[in-house]
Amino acid sequence: MEELAQSSCADDAHAARIEEDEGLARDGSEADDSDAGDLSDADHADVDMEAQVDATAAADGDTCTSPCVRDGVKGAAIGLVGGWVGALIGLGGGIIITPLLTATAGLIQKEAHGTTLIVVAMNSLTSAIVYMQGGSVAVPQAFLLCLGALSTSYFGALVTSKVDSHRLRQFFGVFLLLVSVLLMVPSSVHHTQSESSQNGGRAWVSHVILLGIGCVTGFFCGLLGIGGGTVMVPSLILSGFGQKIAQGTALTAMILPSVLGGVGHWRLGHVQAGLLPGLLTGGLAGAALGAKLAIYMPDRALKLVCGAVFFCMGCRYLFTGSHQAPEVQ
Repeated sequence: MEELAQSSCADDAHAARIEEDEGLARDGSEADDSDAGDLSDADHADVDMEAQVDATAAADGDTCTSPCVRDGVKGAAIGLVGGWVGALIGLGGGIIITPLLTATAGLIQKEAHGTTLIVVAMNSLTSAIVYMQGGSVAVPQAFLLCLGALSTSYFGALVTSKVDSHRLRQFFGVFLLLVSVLLMVPSSVHHTQSESSQNGGRAWVSHVILLGIGCVTGFFCGLLGIGGGTVMVPSLILSGFGQKIAQGTALTAMILPSVLGGVGHWRLGHVQAGLLPGLLTGGLAGAALGAKLAIYMPDRALKLVCGAVFFCMGCRYLFTGSHQAPEVQ
């Protein structure tokens, strides 16, 4: 009996050890599963973190790229229209570019002026080359006009606060209206007057007249903040120049003043460099197209277009001069 009891106790002890080993094995398996679960959760967390970083980077890229693309497209469209119109009628393009920059690009007036001057300088250079290839630039006369404009623009700016600029803008509007009417006169009458004026004067008288036109242009540019082409083109037409010659010569004469004005605005921080690539790309293309169109257009049709633009500008200066900010033409 004692032997049986001892054998039973041994069996019980052996069974207890087996159960204990199985319990340890189960605990180890559960621990391994728990560790594997923790590692899996960590891996998922790392993957989620990387996805969030990629999404943030993509969003930042879209945020940076989209405005740049929009500004480039907008600038190219503005430059194209401004360059085309400016080259077609000999005004450089500021009449279109400046108000569009303030209205669509959110630029303040001085920033619009500074940025426009850079574009006008390049547009004038491109247009002048095309007009010169078409034989529609009087280079010596353009030099005299440029010299006169550079000599008086500073003094015009000095007396701005001493005169009634609103009244002067109204008188200038009347002047543009008169020029627009003269451009509507039948071509034969206008050419007869131009030729008699051009052939009846001596060379030195012609030079003095050109210097005078340049001086008046520079003075009014500094005084009223208007562009040179607005004064120069109609003044040359009234002095006996043909329409295309007047436009090509005025564009050539405006290159250096525009460059100097643009450099001055650049130093003052008034130029939005981010808009220049689009503006210059569109502006140069538009200037070349507009100048080529002007060269091949019939002279009478070109006068009508120019006269219509001057008429609209004259009405604007006459009736809304006190409320309009000056523009670079």
